[in-house]
Amino acid sequence: LSPKDTPNIAYSPSNMVYKNDTANMFSSYNFCGEIKFDGFLKRLDNAITKLPEKIKELENSLKTTQENIAKYTRLVEQKPSYP
Repeated sequence: LSPKDTPNIAYSPSNMVYKNDTANMFSSYNFCGEIKFDGFLKRLDNAITKLPEKIKELENSLKTTQENIAKYTRLVEQKPSYP
């Protein structure tokens, strides 16, 4: 990568650094205050690689939840009402 205004400067993932703004983080998860950009790209690649597995896991969880809702709805409907 090279910026348009100064073409003699080149950026590569090995010399770029990503800094977290910890004051504005909404999540309690913070992977560190500063990480190398190539490390960030590796984490991003790992997340993308594991995405189909995570989607399948969440679909299975959704299916289980829907089955539980149907089962418990039937149980509640079969109970006699209180006098």
